[in-house]
Amino acid sequence: MRRQPLSTAIGEPEPHPVASWCRRRRRACACESMAARTPAAASARPTQSTQNCISSMTSSPCPFCEISESRIVGQNEHAFWIYDGFPVSPGHSLVIPKRHIGSFFDATKDERECLFALLDDARAAANSFYRPDGLNIGINDGPAAGQTVPHLHIHLIPRFVDDVADPRGGIRWVIPAKADYWSQRD
Repeated sequence: MRRQPLSTAIGEPEPHPVASWCRRRRRACACESMAARTPAAASARPTQSTQNCISSMTSSPCPFCEISESRIVGQNEHAFWIYDGFPVSPGHSLVIPKRHIGSFFDATKDERECLFALLDDARAAANSFYRPDGLNIGINDGPAAGQTVPHLHIHLIPRFVDDVADPRGGIRWVIPAKADYWSQRD
């Protein structure tokens, strides 16, 4: 059964309560100092036009290039941050470049710096509002790695004690047969 995203009566995802917190506490980074020199860049929305942003995996417009401004929790010159519409835990965030690129390895140095700056902001908000016991940070880069939206996005997934029976191995569970390396050593 497919989970439905959190939404309001008009079908738009609800703004998250930490949105104003993030705007007030956004720390300075190289991206924001560049944005300060070009004010239009600071408020820029995702830049890829939707007619040029058709998903090769689904033949539909890219959901991140058409993102509603009301879903954006934070942004800087090259990236924006939203809460996942299908969260696996409270505070599950996505950090996304404004330019439509499929792979982390296609991001420029400036884009990576902006992505990581917002990842820090998402972590600070998660720590403040949800107090997780750990975090998973992940990128599904390419269809073989599980990428279903061909627009780069970084997942920040807050983790909590007892959210799964045995969290050992973390990201290694993407290939279950090879995840448990410790049992053979016990």
